[in-house]
Amino acid sequence: MVLILQVNSNISQLQATYPNLAHVCNPFSALPDYTYQTNNCTANTIRIGNIPKILEVFTCWDANNETRQEGQFISSNDFKKVEAYASSIENLLNVYPGMENLVQCQSVKDAFSKIIGRHSKPWKRSACMAWAAMVLLLIVMVILVLVWAA
Repeated sequence: MVLILQVNSNISQLQATYPNLAHVCNPFSALPDYTYQTNNCTANTIRIGNIPKILEVFTCWDANNETRQEGQFISSNDFKKVEAYASSIENLLNVYPGMENLVQCQSVKDAFSKIIGRHSKPWKRSACMAWAAMVLLLIVMVILVLVWAA
């Protein structure tokens, strides 16, 4: 979200020199909600998954002939990184609505509450032991700080 805003800010600055630059699609609403809206992108924006297609013409190496193209300025390694990054982000955005629905799903919350509350005695015992160990560690640390301060 912040990265998209920063990229779009840089694009806005460059549009004085290069008027054909398009902004990157930001599928999240503005402050304070930041809700994901799949159709928040306008026609004059670029989806994150399409960035490699646009940058492909600026790469130094022709994938078909494996020859260096003159006047290009993005190395093939950098292009592969951008392609992997954009693909990963686009995949995350594609599954985001489903994950958001899953997080807000009351039946899932109830199922986890039931599992933790009723069906997981060993887990509860381990959690209590971990809590007790942390309390003991806290007490020892306070005593050591007091001894060190004295």
